[in-house]
Amino acid sequence: MDAEGHGASAFQVLKTYESLVTGLGGVKVFEGKGEDLDALRLEFSDKRHRSPVYSSDQIGVYMLRTPESEIWVEAYVNPSKRGPYSLTVVEKKALEVKASLLPAEEMKKELDAKGHVSLYINFEFDKADIKPESQPIIEQIVKLLKNNPSLNLTVEGHTDNIGTPAYNKQLSEARATSVVAALTAQGIETRRLKAAGFGQEKPIADNTTDSGRAQNRRVELVKVW
Repeated sequence: MDAEGHGASAFQVLKTYESLVTGLGGVKVFEGKGEDLDALRLEFSDKRHRSPVYSSDQIGVYMLRTPESEIWVEAYVNPSKRGPYSLTVVEKKALEVKASLLPAEEMKKELDAKGHVSLYINFEFDKADIKPESQPIIEQIVKLLKNNPSLNLTVEGHTDNIGTPAYNKQLSEARATSVVAALTAQGIETRRLKAAGFGQEKPIADNTTDSGRAQNRRVELVKVW
């Protein structure tokens, strides 16, 4: 969403939106002159009012994370123009992979052939809680393990590269642990399972695209030999 405001100074405009977003629990991502932004060597995918960015322009970028998405707010002010400023608000949601359900028998074939199988289990945004629609996948893993009592697995969590490596590793481990807990809750012995989180360390697709990042947000079952 784009909008134009009038009448406030550049400083007032930026501080108004900073106060609004941080007051709701958000953070300031960038605030400063165009010359400071140029030094970061950013490339805008949607130029709109930002091209060209003059050294004296004032820009503020703020982000608020909600349970379902991230809300980004950008205020852009050209101090040489009295009155109007530009405001852009974008809501960013994670793209979920709606993969077809992989039956236990197919999981077993991939494990025997490759030693691992990738699954797309949907979790709550930025959390380790498994969404209800992913319960059928859990049930197929349970079936796999009950049909193959000698099979032991490492449950690996993987993420895309959004966020810090340390946070992503922590989140991926928490999600792998949630999957293990869901399996043991249905009677699978704890000794047969191990949880591990690798965060963004082992991508299988391009992290520069939404579809690639969605593929990287996965859970892998790895056969323990």
